[in-house]
Amino acid sequence: MLLGAIIVVFFFILIFIFWLFESLFVKERYIDRIKDLDVTRRVIEEKKTVQKKKKSPMRGLSRLVPKGKNNKMADKLVSANLIITAEELFIYRLLFSIALGFLAQVVRQDLVVTAGVVVFIWNIPKFFINRRIKNRVNDFNDQLNGGLILIANALKAGHSFMQAVSIAARETQGVFSEELKILLKELNFGIPMDVGFNNLLRRVNSPDMKLVVNAIMIQKDIGGNLAEILENISETIRERQKIINEMKTLTAQGKMSGMIVMLIPFFLGGMIYLLNREYIMLLFQTRVGMMILGGALMNEVIGVMFIRKIIKIDV
Repeated sequence: MLLGAIIVVFFFILIFIFWLFESLFVKERYIDRIKDLDVTRRVIEEKKTVQKKKKSPMRGLSRLVPKGKNNKMADKLVSANLIITAEELFIYRLLFSIALGFLAQVVRQDLVVTAGVVVFIWNIPKFFINRRIKNRVNDFNDQLNGGLILIANALKAGHSFMQAVSIAARETQGVFSEELKILLKELNFGIPMDVGFNNLLRRVNSPDMKLVVNAIMIQKDIGGNLAEILENISETIRERQKIINEMKTLTAQGKMSGMIVMLIPFFLGGMIYLLNREYIMLLFQTRVGMMILGGALMNEVIGVMFIRKIIKIDV
């Protein structure tokens, strides 16, 4: 009962501190001209005017993080359409990992459990960011065929390419519409077409969209009927997605089997550690046990690599 009360009080204090920081301090962000024109990205001017002199402690701490160390994470945050910076995310991950790791050490007084909690908390944001990126790409691909048909039909009706893209942006929804609107804003501000499409590919890493961009760039240089080209690409993408869906269906059982086989040793090891710690600690405290553990981990990695190689089919 006492342990449960300690955990509840700790989380309430943690949530209260987080809410207090977000309520009392406004993160001053540099908003470029393109984002400022987008209704979904507009900042509330009244709140910014009232609290414009206040600084966020997270932003102050984020300045201590080297800029070049988080370029990969910054690209992922752009692809996930999150406004938090990579440096701020690093500070949040560090603080929450330390706080919950300290709580785990106080409750369990076990360094192994504490290390596991710290590693788990540290990797949670990465998991959700990758999940969000994957969902955005899937949503984009789901509407790509319909968007290409709209652009092709608009070109056939006599509209220019910019007008056709604008029509597709208005008639579609979700991620596809958002990305086309950002592309149009960049092109309207004078950014070259190749740079605008490269930025689009940077935000949405879609192989299908890369095929479309390459076709548009080639047509721009050598000419041709863009409407017919887009229709042919749409048909190619439709058939390619059909094959990919069939492959996913055929390899679903293999993926699930590989995941179960990979997780069983860790699950059993964790259960034995909780039920009979002295029994499993022989693997970590003796030389023979560490050799057995190292061999098991090596076999685990080799098995996962073989299973991924078998079920991965390039289309």
